[in-house]
Amino acid sequence: MNGYLFIADNHIFNYGLKSRDIAVYCTLCRHRNKEAGAAFPSQKTIAKECGIGKVDTVDKALRKLCKMGLISGRQRSYTDEQLDELLSRQAGAAKVKRIG
Repeated sequence: MNGYLFIADNHIFNYGLKSRDIAVYCTLCRHRNKEAGAAFPSQKTIAKECGIGKVDTVDKALRKLCKMGLISGRQRSYTDEQLDELLSRQAGAAKVKRIG
């Protein structure tokens, strides 16, 4: 994360989402790499930053956001070395889509 500000599309509020879904979306926006549009926070990190008690709740929000086409991504489960390689290539990340 760079800087002190992040941008989330105002249209996120037009989808009738639960507050947890909006919080997760905003957290992804906060972690988004401006050049690639990708975000790599773990579900545990998202839960902590959103004040969500269970990672399962974050998973539900991520699935909802993917289903609605607001983000795209895939589940990762890699060793630290594999994750470092993926991060350097910007692969396997959640892409935060522009909705406006």
